[in-house]
Amino acid sequence: PALELDGEFTPPETSHYPALPLDKLPEFLSRTDSYCGRLLTRYALKLSLLFFVRSSELRFARWSEIDWQ
Repeated sequence: PALELDGEFTPPETSHYPALPLDKLPEFLSRTDSYCGRLLTRYALKLSLLFFVRSSELRFARWSEIDWQ
């Protein structure tokens, strides 16, 4: 029965967040340093800049996955 519905529904439009322009990076780092929320959040922001990983990869990483060499 679902075959008859093919093409009847259109998927919602997706929009992605734009990349941070390089000239805004110093301000971002400054605001990150002065962030008054959880320290873990500040560390996660800085680590994501260093390692270029998706936020989910950083949040769910295991110590055994880290190569310390």
